[in-house]
Amino acid sequence: MRVWLDDLRPAPGGWEWARTVEEAIISLLSENEVKEMSLDHDLGEGIEEGYALCLWMAEHGVWPTRRIAVHSANPPGAERMCGVIERYGTYRRAPGTKRFER
Repeated sequence: MRVWLDDLRPAPGGWEWARTVEEAIISLLSENEVKEMSLDHDLGEGIEEGYALCLWMAEHGVWPTRRIAVHSANPPGAERMCGVIERYGTYRRAPGTKRFER
């Protein structure tokens, strides 16, 4: 399973669309193995940001099995998310990108 976290941009073909952090967490905890995720930071006014999902994954040690990327148009928010992924995830960051692979 591949999960796309974004409140506005529809998921590309072959991806499950999660519009909130809660929906993304349900995907991670489901019986379906999440192999890949792509995350947005800003998910709407008064809604938890994608950064909260990164913190949740770090706290619970639950990560996609192959890849994770940040596709946010918010540069400071995207870098905060990347920082959590770099520090607590078990990935290598592709140089000059916001993509991480095992």
